[in-house]
Amino acid sequence: MEVLIPGDPVEMMTLGRSVDVQTKTALRHELGLDQPVPIRYLHYLEGLTRFDLGTSVRTRQPVTREIAARYPNTLKLAAGSLVVAIVFGVLTGVLSATYKDTIVDFAVSVLATLALSMPSFWLGLLLIFQFGVRWPILPVMGAGSLASLVLPSLTLGLILAAAISRMVRSSLLDVLRLDYVRTAHAKGLNAARVLWRHGVVNALIPVITVTGLQMGFLLGGAFVVEVVFAYPGIGQLAVKSIQYRDFPVVQGVTLIVAFTTVAVNVLVDVLYALANPQIRFS
Repeated sequence: MEVLIPGDPVEMMTLGRSVDVQTKTALRHELGLDQPVPIRYLHYLEGLTRFDLGTSVRTRQPVTREIAARYPNTLKLAAGSLVVAIVFGVLTGVLSATYKDTIVDFAVSVLATLALSMPSFWLGLLLIFQFGVRWPILPVMGAGSLASLVLPSLTLGLILAAAISRMVRSSLLDVLRLDYVRTAHAKGLNAARVLWRHGVVNALIPVITVTGLQMGFLLGGAFVVEVVFAYPGIGQLAVKSIQYRDFPVVQGVTLIVAFTTVAVNVLVDVLYALANPQIRFS
């Protein structure tokens, strides 16, 4: 990795200290940095068979311990963001489809476009200024309380909510044109009941897949958001490790994020089959 990223972990570790060349060479040998990349890669793969992700260059602690201490915080942030995205996305999508081609539909479309166009770090800074400076009612850094999750979850969730909103609108409009919906109206069923029980429930089936695929976005966006809010998750750990050229931690975080994304997508496939029984017989 250090071939692709400029810098030397040993130089970062000894920065500001008077260390001779022999000591640096010995430290580089201890860390295995003097071995060819293919050999180090094979050693890394061998360690994975024992669930050993290596040792942090910066803290000299096992990478698994470093990640385990922060991984639950990132999962909480991802879960909170997903709740925000689903709630705001579904409600605004249904509202937009119900009032199609009206000022309400236009307003929702404009807000969704703005949210999709806004970088997460910029939205985070706006929320910090509004609810941490002008109206100091929410904590803007750290973790440990439910309130500390609100602003980071809104930052990630509102952007994802915009994508879900557009998907819900499109899917719901298609469902509302189907024969069984017209039949439900013809039977005299309550309009709200037809909308939610026959329309929204069936329109959410493709949305489940889209939401699951966005898990990678949530974990990737957490890297930036956790730095903005000084939130102690694996995103902040990865950024700090990149700054210190702590390659074992960066590799470990990348591996865990990839595994989480795959696991969530497998879970989404299962939920999709439960939501649509035809999938199990096809």
